[in-house]
Parts: sequence; C-alpha cells; structure tokens
Amino acid sequence: MAVLKMNMLSKALSMQTNATICLPTYSFADSMAGLDAVYEPGMKYQALYLLHGGSGDDGDYVNFTNIVRYAERNKVAVIMPSACNSCYTDLEDGARYFEYIAEELPLVCRTLLPLSDRREDNFIGGLSMGAHGAMKTAINYPERYAAALLLSGASYRPGVPSAVKTKDGVFDFEAGLGVPKSGLSDRLEDADYVRGTVNDVYDIAKRNAESGKPLPKLFFRIGDSDHALYRTQLAERDLKAWGYDTKLEIVPGGEHEWDFWDESLRLALDEWLAAKTRCPEGRRAMKKKSNVQVKQIADLAGVSPSTVSMVLNNRGGEFRIAESTSEKIMKAAEELGYEHPVRPKRRKRNYNKQLICAFCPTNFGKGPTQQLYDGIQRYLNEAGLKYEIILFPFEVGRLREKSAWISGEFIAGAILMALTEDDIAFVESTRFDVPVVLFNRIAKGYCSVLTDDYAVGFSAMSHFLQRGRRSFGIVSPNYSSRALSLRATGFIDKWQSGGFAPGESRLTPAVYGDDSDSGGYEAMERLLQEDPSPSAIFVPSDNMVSGVVRRLHDSGMSVPKQVEIISYGNKLINTAVSPGITSFAPPAEEMSYNCARLLHRFIEEGTLTDNVKLSFEASCVYRESSPEH
Repeated sequence: MAVLKMNMLSKALSMQTNATICLPTYSFADSMAGLDAVYEPGMKYQALYLLHGGSGDDGDYVNFTNIVRYAERNKVAVIMPSACNSCYTDLEDGARYFEYIAEELPLVCRTLLPLSDRREDNFIGGLSMGAHGAMKTAINYPERYAAALLLSGASYRPGVPSAVKTKDGVFDFEAGLGVPKSGLSDRLEDADYVRGTVNDVYDIAKRNAESGKPLPKLFFRIGDSDHALYRTQLAERDLKAWGYDTKLEIVPGGEHEWDFWDESLRLALDEWLAAKTRCPEGRRAMKKKSNVQVKQIADLAGVSPSTVSMVLNNRGGEFRIAESTSEKIMKAAEELGYEHPVRPKRRKRNYNKQLICAFCPTNFGKGPTQQLYDGIQRYLNEAGLKYEIILFPFEVGRLREKSAWISGEFIAGAILMALTEDDIAFVESTRFDVPVVLFNRIAKGYCSVLTDDYAVGFSAMSHFLQRGRRSFGIVSPNYSSRALSLRATGFIDKWQSGGFAPGESRLTPAVYGDDSDSGGYEAMERLLQEDPSPSAIFVPSDNMVSGVVRRLHDSGMSVPKQVEIISYGNKLINTAVSPGITSFAPPAEEMSYNCARLLHRFIEEGTLTDNVKLSFEASCVYRESSPEH
C-alpha cells in the first residue's frame, strides 16, 4: 500500500491544501498468495473519500486507525482531505470547502490516479463532523456515490440538537455537555440559513427519493453513549421512511473515540461497502461440474488453487490478478468441462414446514457440529418454537450434490456450515426458495454469522511476538475458504507490521495438507525442511494439530521449548495430545443460536435473502504449547 501526501493549490479554497491518499500496490500478502502480476495498464481502483472530524486534518485516520491495512487487503484507494473546522461548507470568506470536497478533489484524484469514476465504485464516509460532510455530499450528489459511511453522526438539521448527553441509550436533554461547537454548526441548524441551499440536506434527501433519483446506501454506526446518537437515530428513521436503504448499528458502550472508529472502519471495508475492484467487462462467474476439481484446473493453468478459486468466483479483479492469468485459467476451466452457472427456477414459497436443516460436513468431528445443534435447539426452546432440527451431512466442497434438499418442498430454512470456495461459488450462483443463513462464511446476498477470523491470526502472531519468538510458520488445510485466508492474513499482517531489522525475523511461506491428522503430519514434515525451521507455528484448523505434534515428537523437537504451537477450534484433541495445545475457541454455540434467531426472523417475514452480518470474537484458551505468560 502506497501512502501519498498530496499538497496542491485548490481553486475552490484559494490556497494550498493537503490530502493523504492510500493507494493499493503489490503487497507482502500478495506475494504469499502467489500473485505474481498485479498491475495492468488501465486498471482502476474503487475509491473511498474519508472525511475527518472537528479539530482534525488529513492525517487523522492514518495516525489513529489501521485504515492503511484495511484498505490494502480490500484493494480500495482511500482519499483523506483536510477541511479544517469548516463543517464541509462553503464559507462566506471565500473558502468553498463543500465545492472542494464534492467537485474539485474527485476531479483532481481521478485525473492523477487510477480511480474508477463509476458510481458503484465510489463511496464517501466520515466521523462526527465528517459524517455530516459525507452525508451532505452523498445526498447532494446521489448519482456519484453507491454508499456513505456515517460514523458517530449525521448531517446537522434545523430543530434537532446536534449534541445531547447520552448514557446507555438514555438521553438527558437538560444536562450540559461541554462539547466544542462552532458558530457555523449552529447556523446549519437554522432553518432560514439552510433553506434552498445545499445545506438543506434533509429536504434534498426527501425530494431525491420522491423524484426517483438513484439513492446511496447509508451505513450508520454509533455508540449508545455518544452525544450524536439522538440526531443519528432521527436521521436514519426518516431516511428509511423516505425509501433509502439504511443500516443503523448502535453499539453498547460505544463512545466518541478512536478505538470505536477503528473497529467501524474495519467492518465497513471488510463487510459493508462491498469493496472489490471491478472485474474486466464481460467476465462471468463459472461453476464447475462435480467431477472437476480446482486443483486440476490449477495444474493445467500452472497457477495455485487459490488463484483459480478467485478467478472462477469472479473475484480476480478484487485480488488484482492479471488479465492474462485470468484468461489462462478460464481457458483451462473450459477445457476441463466447466460451464457457466444456470440459476434454477424459483419454486413457490412454502414456509409451513416445521423442519430446519443444518448442513454439516460428513466428518462431524471436523466442525463444531454439536455446538451448532445445541445453539439452534437452545434458541428454539427459549422462543417456544416447535421446529425440528435435521443435521444433513455433505462432502465438503460438494454442497451442490445435496442442494435439492434446500427447498420449500422439504424444509422451512437452512443453516450452512464448513463451506469451501467451491461451495460458496455454488451458493452465490443459486437463489433458494427458503431462507438460508451461513455459519462463519460470507457469500454475496446471504446473511452470515461470523467469527472475526482476521483477529484470530493477528492475535496469534501478537502472542508469539510477546513471547520472544522470531521465526514463524503456518500449517493450513489445502482447500480454499475465506475463514482460513483471513486467519492467515491476520497472522501475516501482524508480522509485517513488526518493524524488524533485515534478518531479525522470518515468516516461512505456508505449507498445506489434508485437513486431518495425516495431513498435518505431512505438512509439518515439509516445514521442518526449512533452514532454520520455525520456532512458532500457527495451525488455522484443529484437525491438523495432532499430526503436527506427532511429527515434532518424531523429530525429537520439544514443545514448547523449541517450538510453540497455537491452533484454532479448541476441540478435544487440544487436550488429548501432550503437551496441551493453546487454541482459539470460537463461540460456536452462541453463533449458532444467532443463526437460528436470524433464520426464524426471515421465515416469519418471508425474507429469502438479506445482507445482515453478525461478528463474534474468538477467545484464546492457553495451554502448555504456548503459555499465556
């Protein structure tokens, strides 16, 4: 990721001004993923214009959040201008800040940088005062922005106080706040001052909806103890009533501070804003026949299986895979018998069935099947519902072979777990006639209940570093999944940000094997051939950890004295081996409880698809393989 500092003479401002810009480049994560060619003439990036809050400047987000990392892994350019305490408004003294943000800056950036000018590729966001500016810009120029991210605020509004003392969602309109306010923000709450101007944001928003203009999606996120909550809730309520697609997330305990905004930016770029560099024109996702495997295409095309999955799932542009590589993969796929997906005909809805089907891997031990069942059953019991639960096994990577059962002819709804990239490609190309919720997976157009897998890998590396380890390895299953990729990416990102001197630390490229004891043994054997071999190993799947331990024992290496291990899953195997394995425990039962809760809501509402995504943190259970202290 290139971080650029642009200083320019602004015509609208009549003075020099600064902007900080994050621009995606070839990264260490790209090299670890085997992406050899990521630059193509004419390539364009999506752009997020990110506006600072009061008393801030263009450096705030780089200084106080992880925006650089979030933008890099989502391949999004981020433009952060400086606007002083202008409230993003044209000032009477001649500095036209709104014109600069809305007109001049996008034109300059698209002229000088490889940024897309397509509406679906452009977003705007901000926090506090910046939320006002972002909403104001998106409402005045709805044809330019697909979505706006509004953190801890909304546009100022006549008759509505901009700041109200708030604690745990309870408003105290009488109490003083001590929040600094400018005379300009007071004027933006004056109906006579804003009437008939670009500052009359809510009137413009309503007229846009009534006239049939394209409306941007509006994502609000704010804490329940934030002084801007009252204004934000009213804004979201009215905008939704006027026909805007809005999302409001009120976070318990959240306040007006940088930790909250950092978390919000991660959620926005990873989940909400549909960040993905657009694919070349004419590219269509493909689906494979059941007897053709991704590895066969990879071998024929001479690339890695993960690269094949990205291209076939129509995500080549997102990961900046070269067009020549994409064409080679598509040609190999066609030679082996791939065909474009055909959506099945929609069946008549039928939610009268009293069956909920949870699709699980055939090897029940490879996933948290018991916790999945327990969580669903707990929700049904607490809600007093009479649904029966069916656990339906399928071979991982071959969900399509059992898809006929995901039908209103048999069930009321389904929960899907342990999906591979092949399974997700199939799900994304199909629209079922019953509600479907995904357990710890993401697919376009579907609701998901997730573990923060990126944080797992990030925390694992942080722990190893705190314990003084400097040589690292990853032993991972040989199938593609977003969850595995995020755990590895978090692990790599934390190491990359360590600031090591040359030769001080080493991260060996990941080794892969079957998601089993034998697969872990064989992968660990290859890892031990590295010189020097790693002294700290991250195993993103518990199914491989016993094989990893066996191979270390067979080689005479002591755990944790010579090699420390952290795994993910916290299954019984972590206590059965010696020494016990430190492992991240996903809140699987709580996640499945929420899967059932969402599924029940969709069944009752008759909703087939939604984009709700709930995220839960995994906790680390420390054992002898990598002690806490």
